[in-house]
Amino acid sequence: MVPLEARYWPEWVGAGLLVLVLFQVILAAGRRRFSIPYYRWRRVHQGIGVAAAAALGVHVLFVS
Repeated sequence: MVPLEARYWPEWVGAGLLVLVLFQVILAAGRRRFSIPYYRWRRVHQGIGVAAAAALGVHVLFVS
């Protein structure tokens, strides 16, 4: 069973980080297949990178 208690929020941040990184890899690998223009893909890629770095910092600082 997955713990949904509030005290596990750092672990949920880590799970969200994993989802962000996987999404970024899928977008990078399939940019041409999904017909995403480079300039749009780059903006999304940078935004996900910043969000992932912030989530990583929070996760590392607060996970026990």
